[in-house]
Amino acid sequence: MLGSTGLEVSPICLGTAMFGMPEIGCDAQEAQGIFDAYRARGGNFVDTADSYGTGASEEIVGRLLRGCRDEVVLATKVGQRSGEGTVGLSRDRILSAVDASLRRLGTDHIDLYLMHAVDPRAPMDETLEALDACVRAGKVRALGCSNIEAWRLARALDTSRAHGWTPFSCVQLRYNLLAREIEREHLPLCELDGLAVTAFNPLSSGVLSGKVGPEGPPPDSRLAKWSYYAPLLSGRPVELAAQVREIAGEIGATAAQVALAWTMDRPGITAAISGARLAAQMDENMAALDLELPDDAVARLDALSATPLGHPYDDIMSIEAWSLRPEGAEPPRWPAAWVTGRERRASPGS
Repeated sequence: MLGSTGLEVSPICLGTAMFGMPEIGCDAQEAQGIFDAYRARGGNFVDTADSYGTGASEEIVGRLLRGCRDEVVLATKVGQRSGEGTVGLSRDRILSAVDASLRRLGTDHIDLYLMHAVDPRAPMDETLEALDACVRAGKVRALGCSNIEAWRLARALDTSRAHGWTPFSCVQLRYNLLAREIEREHLPLCELDGLAVTAFNPLSSGVLSGKVGPEGPPPDSRLAKWSYYAPLLSGRPVELAAQVREIAGEIGATAAQVALAWTMDRPGITAAISGARLAAQMDENMAALDLELPDDAVARLDALSATPLGHPYDDIMSIEAWSLRPEGAEPPRWPAAWVTGRERRASPGS
């Protein structure tokens, strides 16, 4: 379930950031194969943005959804540079951008409309009121945000509720075995406020997919083409990727499936956003839905990828564990209310 929206979504969301970018992603023809592979395994959740391919991704997604629009939960985002060349989260920008997205997507409504990033130039109240106006106009069903600090998210939720505006129901954040920072503040906040969390970059831009070995990434991949990814190609990322490949070999799965299954089963995660350049990659990724990681594999991955909570979280856990915990009780986990994705999907009504 996508937070409080009432929308049921699959545990893997189809990410379309590479649609319409054939130099590093895929063209419209290959996108059709990717979409078909996703839908064949029961996928019903598609994520795009007005900035992906400067609007080309939304146009391709719109064509893909013809004939099945009512069967898919459609998410798109606003805030970064769009197909019209506009950027930001002012009221005028949002109200014009939502109409442009609807045109490109060929639909009369967006199921989940997300603030793509923070705009320090636009007052938060102005942004939130404009997003609420999109809901009241019937153009958007639910709201979300991405790439936002936990304190700012908490403030936005309080502001929307104080004004009677539609609050965020979902937050989209980077989360994978190499990036677990959101466990400090974001995941506990979302758990307490009932927000869905969709995890983008679950394969760490392909580093955890098994494609990066001692010889480096494939020469035609974005990992090889963009210097932005250089920090992922040496040291701990490569070492952890090798461990993921080893565990995958032991359980008869692929590295990508192991990394995706771990992310989907993490406490507080509603869905993992998985993109692909080829239909075969999407078919491989969707097979992660059938993978139940052995407990010992999960424990190894947790330990290998552990990110120190730091102060004050470590101190809080220490005080609770040693000063407040009844004798003989199990040590706490952060936060105690978490359930894993596997536990959540197994629960009635989840």
